[in-house]
Amino acid sequence: MKIDLHTHTNRSDGSLSPAELLESALSQGVSVLAITDHDTVAGVDDARHYLAESAVAERFANFQLISGVEISSRWGSCPVHVLGLAVNTSHPALLAFLGRQQALRCERNHRLLARLDELGYYGVRDCFRGGAMQAVNRPAIAACLAELAYVPDSRRAFKRILGKGKAASIAVDWPGLDETVAIIRRSGGYAVLAHPLHYKLGGRRLQALAAEFSQCGGHALEACTGIQPRADVNRLTKLARQHQLLVSQGSDFHGASSPWRHLGAVQGLPAHCDTLWEHWQAESLLR
Repeated sequence: MKIDLHTHTNRSDGSLSPAELLESALSQGVSVLAITDHDTVAGVDDARHYLAESAVAERFANFQLISGVEISSRWGSCPVHVLGLAVNTSHPALLAFLGRQQALRCERNHRLLARLDELGYYGVRDCFRGGAMQAVNRPAIAACLAELAYVPDSRRAFKRILGKGKAASIAVDWPGLDETVAIIRRSGGYAVLAHPLHYKLGGRRLQALAAEFSQCGGHALEACTGIQPRADVNRLTKLARQHQLLVSQGSDFHGASSPWRHLGAVQGLPAHCDTLWEHWQAESLLR
């Protein structure tokens, strides 16, 4: 059973529509897929409508879609992302919470584009005219900066302009870890700490983050994000066990623009670790 519990569609910063993502997952042999767009569940709802079509349903008979969302949060001053898996996408409190998240995104994007104008990066705002401001994201802005030849590529847009501490860095007061985990649990979901090594924390701080996440009621830690070095996977699996957390995995697939994150491709977890999907099977949430 090929399981991918961290993917994105064009409802946030992915390049594929929900239907295209489903078809691609099926062709790659993925049998359990979570759509986890940033601060929105719209892609999950679109995917469900697609799977309900009579011409589609039969081909996906052995396929299971997991509802999900990737929520922007913070641990102290450190931005972190928490996946909410198997959430109730029509839960009023969750929808209200995500509405506030989208408002924060919209405000951040207005401020960021204004800052780029002030810094002389003219033309970036034109890349997004006519679109919803909450749908704008920093990777797209980075791509625009590269397209306008202000930087050689998107990676250097972050390194020189958009990254933390750079001239166009805009801080956002995302909700704290405790509030984020609480809303996921309230909506019936499972809270998973996404890609823990992406936050570039030292050993002690990473231990402290995992400890607080567990104390807040978090369920699992994403021990494998895409094709990671085996040593990193083993380290994160051990970290989860130390803090009584289950483990999860996902590709963090966004599309062809991220060729190092292939849909359904993960390093794989060590044997005998406690996985989130085994817990779901025991709870009859996964067939």
